[in-house]
Amino acid sequence: GHAYFELAKIYVAKNEWDKATPLLEKIQQKPPTRNLQNEAYLMLSEIYAKKRQSFKAYTLLSRLERRWRGEEDHALVLWRLIQVEMNLKRTWRACRWARKLYAKYPAHPIIYDWGIDLARNKINGKNLGCLASENDIYTRMRHWHWAGEADRARRELEDLKKRFKDGPQYKIDELISQHLVQQGFAGEAVETLLPYYEQKSKDFDYLMSLAQAAARGGEYQTAVGAYYKAHKLKPTGKMGRTALFRAAFLSYQFQDYDGATRKFQEFVQLYQKSGLSRDAQWHLAWIRYLKGDYKGAIDSLAQILKLKKRQRRIWAKFPEEKIRYWMAMSHYRLENFALARTIFNEISQDKLLNFYAQAAKIRLTDMPQIQLEASVDKSKTAADSRLPANIFSEDEANNNLTSEENESEESLTDIEEESVVGEEEYDVPPESEEKPVAFKDPKLKENFERAQDFMRLGFFDRARWEYYEVERRTSNKDYLMLLMKAYEEIGSYHRSAYIGQVYFATPRERYDLESVKFLWKHTYPKAFANDVAKYSAYFAVPQDFIWAIMRAESRYRPFVMSPVGALGLMQIMPNTGRQVSRLLGEFSFQTGQLREPETNIRLGSRYLMRLLKKFEGSIPLAAASYNAGPHRVESWLASFGSLDMDEFIEHIPFVETRNYVKKVTRFFGVYNKLYNNQEASVAWLNKPVPVRFERKPSQRESWDKM
Repeated sequence: GHAYFELAKIYVAKNEWDKATPLLEKIQQKPPTRNLQNEAYLMLSEIYAKKRQSFKAYTLLSRLERRWRGEEDHALVLWRLIQVEMNLKRTWRACRWARKLYAKYPAHPIIYDWGIDLARNKINGKNLGCLASENDIYTRMRHWHWAGEADRARRELEDLKKRFKDGPQYKIDELISQHLVQQGFAGEAVETLLPYYEQKSKDFDYLMSLAQAAARGGEYQTAVGAYYKAHKLKPTGKMGRTALFRAAFLSYQFQDYDGATRKFQEFVQLYQKSGLSRDAQWHLAWIRYLKGDYKGAIDSLAQILKLKKRQRRIWAKFPEEKIRYWMAMSHYRLENFALARTIFNEISQDKLLNFYAQAAKIRLTDMPQIQLEASVDKSKTAADSRLPANIFSEDEANNNLTSEENESEESLTDIEEESVVGEEEYDVPPESEEKPVAFKDPKLKENFERAQDFMRLGFFDRARWEYYEVERRTSNKDYLMLLMKAYEEIGSYHRSAYIGQVYFATPRERYDLESVKFLWKHTYPKAFANDVAKYSAYFAVPQDFIWAIMRAESRYRPFVMSPVGALGLMQIMPNTGRQVSRLLGEFSFQTGQLREPETNIRLGSRYLMRLLKKFEGSIPLAAASYNAGPHRVESWLASFGSLDMDEFIEHIPFVETRNYVKKVTRFFGVYNKLYNNQEASVAWLNKPVPVRFERKPSQRESWDKM
């Protein structure tokens, strides 16, 4: 199959399509790998299109469109689908693909010259004549921002406003306000929307847009009021429920705990069957802890544990160790050290080293050995808030609203990312992959041997796809163990780590780390070790921190692109890559360079150096900044930076960032224990946050040299 494909490429280059076609059709019928089949589809569809066999071309391209969503070549497939549909005179279908291309890939070289007016954009020299929806334009603006082309987005919006100066100005101003929010100019966004308040005060969508902009701009009362009013307009629908939860969550974020408590309680009473009701109950317990009502927190957390046992399916994704950890912390704050020690000790036994297990081990280190007689009045201790008194004043309020405020906290993937596949028992620890393995299935043997041939020739990409054919067709543990080593030899650390994480969680959970250390090393590899070592030393960033970020961001995948446009191993946004390159004195940055492991690690490490310097070497604060931006971390430090580090992490308003910091902390601890044998690498979890931030936080990231 591979030989047919290489020969077909030669024929295509010589425009000998009739000779290439039968070779590619043979691959299509019996492909050695799924990837080679896709490549054959793409080449064959081009031949069919040139031969005016449009139906055949459409069939292949439509398959690729589904398979390659989110991949680099998806835009190319959409472009060809538009042409094929136009040849078939199916204008409405051509417009469907054109709208998707226009909205999601504005910065792609194929259509970089397209403007905001989709109808006037050309393909093959002809105007498309397609109309973009409001949502298409909104999506296009977001993708311009993610591509680091905010100025282009602004120019297109100004052009749109000129074209429709006698048209629906509110819709255009709404798009402009969303652009301003993305750029960090939330105050201007609010000013853009407020003139419409009188005529739009009963418009649900308007109130939600105003609330989002006001929250980002720190106008807490305006935001909460708009969300609550929106809820009253649609109290029985899903969006109405979401509006009430946002109002409650926003009150919590801005430390209006009394207001948040009232709204969360209202939510629980009105929407008992909603998944968000679980989150509301958690926040009610957590607020009691933050206010110093530790006895109330214990009661609320105990009630949640009872509900979790009675309603297992409903509460399945809510991590029990999180509930029990904060129950132990409540006992600790009440100086019930014996109870706290017992719970912490139970949590710390997790052999997969989850975040709370590592935090519990650190908390045990500062626990008194015996129950001491209390030296302070416990009733006073119970009322002692975990936050300073002035935290409740509006002047000290957080100036940012999470973009994730509408998400259920437990709707995200479990932060520990460990799962068990299969029923295989391990009475003794599995042996190392060094023992010889004989393939019984001739097809698997053929794939594996061909992969090794490709590896010896330096064709690592083709080798990876051959190995993947073995992986997806077997659950044999000996084969999988052999594959982990083989993948690492060609730099496919994401596949070896996946196998270790999914198929070998059971032995890692059952046996001590030393007994199955080789499995842990495959699951947490020293990926791209030479580049990491080089730039770790050059920029003074711990190697284990680089690997922790790499694992959390991409799981070691060099070519991956996120839905928001972040690229490569350390998931760097194009604008961030451009700015960091400028700091390094490099002015020829191209977005595609972020897919190169060496470049991605260099730029990512330099950015981590900047963040570590800004936040005095704090791993959690640097990780939070890497995910959400340093300007947001500054606002959190100003609001609740007086907490201990484990409390600060749990208080992070962004759901995604909170779970991200827990993941990075966990991975950092695992790497340190695995390769450096350091048990106390996360000892800062039980210490006060080391950074104080007194001045007013900025609303956008500054790129002054650091």
